[in-house]
Amino acid sequence: MSSTRPRLTVFDLDGTLTRRDTSLAFLQAVGGSGTLLRLLPVGIRGALERMGRSAPSLRAARRDPASWGDWEARVHEAAARTVLAGRRWEDLQAVARRFAREGIEPLLRPEMVARLEAHRTQGDVVVLVTASLEVSVEAWAEERGFHHALGTRLEMDATGRATGRFSGAYCWGREKVRRLEEEVGSIVGWHVTAYGDSAGDGPLLERADRPVWVDKGGPREGGIS
Repeated sequence: MSSTRPRLTVFDLDGTLTRRDTSLAFLQAVGGSGTLLRLLPVGIRGALERMGRSAPSLRAARRDPASWGDWEARVHEAAARTVLAGRRWEDLQAVARRFAREGIEPLLRPEMVARLEAHRTQGDVVVLVTASLEVSVEAWAEERGFHHALGTRLEMDATGRATGRFSGAYCWGREKVRRLEEEVGSIVGWHVTAYGDSAGDGPLLERADRPVWVDKGGPREGGIS
């Protein structure tokens, strides 16, 4: 029975705990007022590629999640390279500490914060697993009492500056499951509750004992419909 296993609760961030994506907001926090203009060519190239791949919708992502994840990873990495290349690790961490209060907190969904606090109160091991850059969410996750915060890792060079490239795979889809099990061991030994809102959360929701799909109407039991 599930009660004999320790409880593990996994939350996605963007669109699940928050009302919208936080990745662009973090890049703006790092890059300042001219960030959107600098990212315009990245956005245009990404949109043209997306149109060319005929994957303009979540429904298409569900049919072919791997190709959607590959596209999203390329766009995200290109944006990170444009804004973060050459930035010192300690500077990114300082921005992330401010971003926790000023960037993430205002976007939180109250009903999901209540869920998070309820799981923490009942003694669950609570883990954040997001495609967003790990450096952008670690400070916030620590303040909110997560036991682990897993995200896309940023590559650093020998001088402690960001290259703008990812270190390892984009934390999306099956990579979310792999990273989670790398951190806590096989999830077979846990009673897993997982919250997600997109195709990138699909593999994790499929493995959960209690999958919870989150959309504009709020959380509801069950995986991707």
